[in-house]
Amino acid sequence: MWRMILAVVLAPVFWGMLQVPGNLLLLKLFPGALEADATPMTYLLLALGFSFRYGLFAGYCSAWIAGAEAVKTGIGAGVVLLAVGIAVQAGFWDQLRLWWHLCFLTAIVPIAVLGARLRNSGST
Repeated sequence: MWRMILAVVLAPVFWGMLQVPGNLLLLKLFPGALEADATPMTYLLLALGFSFRYGLFAGYCSAWIAGAEAVKTGIGAGVVLLAVGIAVQAGFWDQLRLWWHLCFLTAIVPIAVLGARLRNSGST
């Protein structure tokens, strides 16, 4: 039980391990993208794709720590990531397009569950 709680609480840390360097790379490739009146579509699509990979990684690592019950671990990790994601997205609401926010927020939990399932399917 404690391993699952730890795994779920650490999900945003796993996300951040990839997100920080990934977003720095995107901002180097697209300087001023978030300050522009219209954020470039290429930036938005890359950021969304990167985010999906971060979610897979967070779900995978959470399941690795929990050791069992991939779906429960993935859901828990996804809910924590969603809560953090809502808080972060609120700060960027005017800088990114509505479709991007909706895609990002609706995909977090399923992506984390998929990452957790990938981990457990590989460990059997």
